[in-house]
Amino acid sequence: MFRKLKKRWRSLSRGQPGRRFQDRYERREGARSGLWKAFYVVAGVALCLAGVVLMPAPGPGFLVVFIGGAMLAEESLVAARVLDWIELRLRALHSRLRRAWRRASTALKALVALCGAAIASLLGFTAYALFVQ
Repeated sequence: MFRKLKKRWRSLSRGQPGRRFQDRYERREGARSGLWKAFYVVAGVALCLAGVVLMPAPGPGFLVVFIGGAMLAEESLVAARVLDWIELRLRALHSRLRRAWRRASTALKALVALCGAAIASLLGFTAYALFVQ
């Protein structure tokens, strides 16, 4: 099972940004029966919803949403196009943030790190208060 997942991940990561999910959809088109397609769509939606619920708690919320979205993209060209569009926007945002971080002063970096730690602590406490008590 893990060998198959590794192979899929490598195939996906080698794809061209902005086209990788659409290419995967095109490779997978017609490869599954209607029952498997329905299963993938239902499981993908369920994982996306579970990931959204898990986002406030510390943990892999974004990863769960990504996996659910990838499952949807295998069976839906619209979902594949949306994921490719999101990927391009996130790459551009990441590039801008890296440039801004390199130009920022040490004091600003320390302030951002302190605010990040405070937000992470607040999220952790909130998750603890909601789920443990």
